[in-house]
Amino acid sequence: MKNLPADIDPGALSGYLASHGWRLEGRWRGANVWESNGDQLLVPTELEYPDDEALLRTAVRTLAERENRQDYEVLLDIAEPAMDVPSFRLHPGTTTGTIPMPLALKAMQGIHDLLKTSALSVERGPHLHFTGRSPQVEQSLERVRIGTTRPGSYIFDARVPIEPPARLTIDALPSPLSGRAVMTRLYTSTAAVHAAADHTAQGQIDYGPFVEASGVGVSSNLCAAIGRLAGGITKCRPFDISFAWARTRQIDFPTEAMVFTEAMVRTVIKAGTVLERVSKSGQAAVTGTIDTLTTTGELDKRARVRGMVVMERIGTADDPATSHGIVWVTLTSQQYDQAIDAHRRGRPIEARGTLDPDSRRLEIRPFPDGFRIR
Repeated sequence: MKNLPADIDPGALSGYLASHGWRLEGRWRGANVWESNGDQLLVPTELEYPDDEALLRTAVRTLAERENRQDYEVLLDIAEPAMDVPSFRLHPGTTTGTIPMPLALKAMQGIHDLLKTSALSVERGPHLHFTGRSPQVEQSLERVRIGTTRPGSYIFDARVPIEPPARLTIDALPSPLSGRAVMTRLYTSTAAVHAAADHTAQGQIDYGPFVEASGVGVSSNLCAAIGRLAGGITKCRPFDISFAWARTRQIDFPTEAMVFTEAMVRTVIKAGTVLERVSKSGQAAVTGTIDTLTTTGELDKRARVRGMVVMERIGTADDPATSHGIVWVTLTSQQYDQAIDAHRRGRPIEARGTLDPDSRRLEIRPFPDGFRIR
């Protein structure tokens, strides 16, 4: 960008420098002297002298060179400090900065669905599968802006305000979703999918890790969105996701890119299909050992079982109905006493019953005769 705008705010630029490790070392001829790793920048505190605007433009260009970014990217971060920015780097196999239109459309839909699913997970809590619409989620998506691509294959940047706008309506009405809450949910759920896909792609087919991660926001919708971002199973391509966090509210979350290979994406797409079928399966069974017992009263007794999980009514040649994983089992008082005995003796148990599709975790309520020690 040859011609930077003249209205660079000196205060906003100083805030950017302070948040990126630059030190204020003093003043020289009416300008603050900022230093970092041997580099110095002169930043006027206000526009008083003829060369002040030139100093601001020089500072922005120097920052862009140091950070290997475009001038306009640095300017956006200076002007909009309260933005979390997830970046989606695709590898379409075309000239840098270009992308085939069909792949671009799928990628944009994938980004939209990732943000939408994360917002639904914040609003409703984690679920294996989301249905229906939410006016509040749609309102939050309207505030997200997609930036133009930058060097490094084809990159979409989504700029997400970390706070909802100030409301001018009655306090009793629900406020828009916090962008920071949506972004942290997107990060944790994407990281969980990445770990599960990496584990599964390297070993035997096992969708248990995806089911186990439903409590942190992994859902069939999230997996499907990742598949769209990659171009779908027939034209699947690798991609990266990274996060830049708003400097106005510090957060101890990583910024390193998560790389999804083609094999990992194919695994995620399959897992999404399994998760949706699990949510609609109706019945499930687990055989394994109890590692945790909890109780908060006669009507709230549960065991966490680690072992082989069977989702009934979903088995096909392509999508096995069994996987290793963790399941919570809701127990009666008599079953709970049996579970205590099995846990003490290290004996495996078997539980078979109905599956709650609206639970925030995989949970079985056994049939009257559906719980026994093996």
